[in-house]
Amino acid sequence: MKTIRLLLALCATLLVLNTQAQSDITRRLVEEIIEEKTKGITIRSSNRDNEDIGVGAEPFIHQSKFDSNLMGIAYMGTAANWELSLSNDGGSSWTLANLNTIDLLTEVQPNSQLLGGGDPNLVIDENNTIHLTFIYLFLPEGGDITNQSDFVLEVFYAYSDDFGVTWTAGESLVSGTLDQNDSGFVDRTWMDIDANQNIYCGGTHFSSNSETGDQGTIVFKKEDGNLSFNQMAETAIPVPSANAQTQFTNVVVDEMGQVHVSGILITPSSESIVYSKSDANGENYAEHIEIASSVGIPESTEVHSRENSAASLAVDGENVYIAWSDFQDGDVLGYYVYSHDGGETFSSPISIGDLFSGDAYHIVMPCIAADDGHMVLTWHTVNKTTLEGQYIAAYSDDLGETLSSGYYNVSDDFTSFSDFGLTSFLGDYNSIKMDGSIAHIAWCDAQSSSEPRVYYTALDFNIASTSIAEIQPLSNQLELLKLYPNPAIENLNIAINNTTANSLSIQIISSEGKLISTQIVKLTQGENKIKLDTSKLPKGFYQLKMANNNGYVITKKISKL
Repeated sequence: MKTIRLLLALCATLLVLNTQAQSDITRRLVEEIIEEKTKGITIRSSNRDNEDIGVGAEPFIHQSKFDSNLMGIAYMGTAANWELSLSNDGGSSWTLANLNTIDLLTEVQPNSQLLGGGDPNLVIDENNTIHLTFIYLFLPEGGDITNQSDFVLEVFYAYSDDFGVTWTAGESLVSGTLDQNDSGFVDRTWMDIDANQNIYCGGTHFSSNSETGDQGTIVFKKEDGNLSFNQMAETAIPVPSANAQTQFTNVVVDEMGQVHVSGILITPSSESIVYSKSDANGENYAEHIEIASSVGIPESTEVHSRENSAASLAVDGENVYIAWSDFQDGDVLGYYVYSHDGGETFSSPISIGDLFSGDAYHIVMPCIAADDGHMVLTWHTVNKTTLEGQYIAAYSDDLGETLSSGYYNVSDDFTSFSDFGLTSFLGDYNSIKMDGSIAHIAWCDAQSSSEPRVYYTALDFNIASTSIAEIQPLSNQLELLKLYPNPAIENLNIAINNTTANSLSIQIISSEGKLISTQIVKLTQGENKIKLDTSKLPKGFYQLKMANNNGYVITKKISKL
């Protein structure tokens, strides 16, 4: 794998030297794509035995618009096999889909050599069929690893009509070489589905022919009943010149079928957060609006290897929200805006740091979601001195005009970004879905570990005890099978599955954050049953925190009668 990475670095240099017809911006972005698509990934075979599921980044969460109990979280696994966890009970429990994206790659591109990839997205339609897109960077059969013109970036499509048990490879959306001397390629995809079963997938199109007019943010559409996606004729966010490009696409389809698109527009003179929408089911787009100008994209990172100005987009009726990071003088800043007129006009950018953490903290990778008048922001708040950070959430019940006076600790514990290091991969986005007042949050951090782990939690902002965090890893390494009775009286029974023999730390923490008790239990491989004595525990709400030696953490809210 080290040899492949050295060759990729060499090829990235050759790609820059051999594409002088391309703009400086495009060359820079192509270099970043190669680095991002290969960083933190160890290429393995499609054999999944003994694989540590749950190590990964860039989680994309989707909740079915037709059955809110059905949910999916797709993310990049560090073994280059993209993972998918599914829930059929509204997020109370999760199971791993029987998905092997490397096998799907091999089916579509036989004898290819996988180099990296990313951006797995999904939607669930009215028939409970899962539609999945993902990107792989690979060398096709007969290609030369030392020839950058042979490298291909392809957006693959697959679907499952039995909720993740079996998968069928569909026709890829687009495939092109990194030198763009063919139809070009697409990076950073994002998906959504409308009420009529039409599926949309947006991304940044890199094309060597600036006269084609499709350089920039484009949208593909799969109409209900069709087996493949078609590129929409009009570019959603076109670039103003050949020496410009967009990146970090977000796509949201509202209840009226309007397609909302956001991203960043990079020109020689500025880097701006931009937004556009289509009132005709993705057919025609309004001229884009500049949300924030002079957004800084760092040449070097401060916290981890991928913080950037990737914008997060949310739509709730006529209310449109966008959040993003900015970079000024070594500081990572966070902002959001709101619109109450369907995206026609937006508020001035609101500083998240000024509201919550002041000058002592970086605001990293803010995400935003909204539904039924509720809006939630999440982000990594990272101490500038110690580089210790937590993932937190803030809530608004007045359409984003103000945020609640306090914030909620989502991650429960700290990630030491100084230990995690700039060479590791934490991705450049997390994601949220709102269902009324409930925020379904998928994020990546490295608490209790030196590796990135993907977690899920649900916060109901109508319930006072939301301050007690409940998190679970999307992993096969540590699984909570049963927890009863809850509320507890004399004892609390725990059934937990562990893939390797190690130990488990069990803590009971009060709703005020005070540590009540700690117990260390030895675990065997497989199912373990544990009984905790709660007879002397005062009545009230508590957090039960369980962590194994592999760095996986589960927290649950319990009560004592």
